[in-house]
Amino acid sequence: MNFKRINQIYNGSFRLSQNAAADFPDGWLRTGGSAGTVWQWLKPPEHSYAVLVQHPGGLPAGIAQDKDAAVPAGEAQHWEVCLRLHAAAAASAYLWIHYYASDHFLRVAKYDYLLPQGEAMIKQVFVTPRRTTAFTLNLGLLAGGSLIINKVFSRRLYPQFPISLDTKGQVLVGRVDTVGKIEQPVTLAGPIEVTVTSDIRDLTPTRDGVRIYGSSPLPVATTAGGVTLVQTAGHDFYQQLRTATATPMMNFSPAIDVSPYSLFSYAVYNSGSAGAVARLEISPDNTVWVANTPEKSINGGQLVVLTPTHFLRYTRLAYSAATPTTLTAWFQAQS
Repeated sequence: MNFKRINQIYNGSFRLSQNAAADFPDGWLRTGGSAGTVWQWLKPPEHSYAVLVQHPGGLPAGIAQDKDAAVPAGEAQHWEVCLRLHAAAAASAYLWIHYYASDHFLRVAKYDYLLPQGEAMIKQVFVTPRRTTAFTLNLGLLAGGSLIINKVFSRRLYPQFPISLDTKGQVLVGRVDTVGKIEQPVTLAGPIEVTVTSDIRDLTPTRDGVRIYGSSPLPVATTAGGVTLVQTAGHDFYQQLRTATATPMMNFSPAIDVSPYSLFSYAVYNSGSAGAVARLEISPDNTVWVANTPEKSINGGQLVVLTPTHFLRYTRLAYSAATPTTLTAWFQAQS
């Protein structure tokens, strides 16, 4: 596996430190895990630069790129991700690729791997979905184990030349013959003359029309009767994952603007032994808040789902516990 080409992953070799937190490499975050999970930034002279994840089990645990370090990309691009790993024993690993369109989450692609004991080199090729403007990587252990992440590398395979994107991540079109697909209507320079020979009567635009018949692989698909077939796009999926410690004081997750979504819920998992409570809150202006659901008890080791009963533009999760315990919250939405 060749790591000599230019790496598009910021700090993929874990050499740079954060200004605010010198105990972890810049551009990377701890993600998932449980109360017993340990993350360690390995550095010379004791070890080459790497990140060690020691995980007792439970939820997946690993590292994720900070959104500020996302890799710029366009739609329908071919990319390659290469991982250099070392497992203390045979383990199950994962790679999750999160795709974004501007500041909007599009979807996540998930890949699982069975690692042998010792060194492992993983290569994954993927194609960015429609409307992509950037992506981030999340990788680590699916179950318990000890994993050293030595290097994360990514490069664009196709197209290899630079391309220009608009604010929505679409390819900018200079001439019609530079792109094979045009998604917006095209205004013609003049009318197209169509001559129709009829032995019944003369045809007029106000009284008659034209029916189009298509056949594969032509771009217009029709039924046998000439009715155009239209394929609708699928739903976009958005997910936000957050781990926090619940304390006797009521705490709140960051507010989320839910106006782009048709459906959303929170799932909250209590990985500690002490009980906790949580509720959803909503706001019209991200300033004044009101409870959207009653408080729900979450026992240790329990997963609960909180579904909204009313709609306002902003939502957040409120949570507390008489004895500190660790909560993992998923916000999942569909548009």
